[in-house]
Amino acid sequence: VSTASGSTTCTNCTAGTYADEQDSIACKDCEVGKYTPHVGQASCAACAAGTYQPNAKQASCIVCPAGRSQSSTGQASCTVCATGKYQPNTNQQSCLSCPLGKHAESSESSQCTNCTAGRYAG
Repeated sequence: VSTASGSTTCTNCTAGTYADEQDSIACKDCEVGKYTPHVGQASCAACAAGTYQPNAKQASCIVCPAGRSQSSTGQASCTVCATGKYQPNTNQQSCLSCPLGKHAESSESSQCTNCTAGRYAG
């Protein structure tokens, strides 16, 4: 509520925004790679490893899908698993090497496949 002489109440910052100083006149947006799920926050948190947030002003982070990973906190994207590596699970911090006798022909693989007869992977 505002009056000609000033405000009569303080308003909580919404989720995805924060006010880090006393006497703030506006809320700031959480940056890319950060979030705040609650109203009335004084800071934003970095997205955990295995998650990311590509947009500002968000209330949560996004889990990295299978075939991707993120080892660092506060990131805007996940890393695609390279050819020869895979990640079958979501929310992971690294990609895995295919076991002997199996391969991942393309990047962003969520599984390894068996080598066919007459071929090997060592």
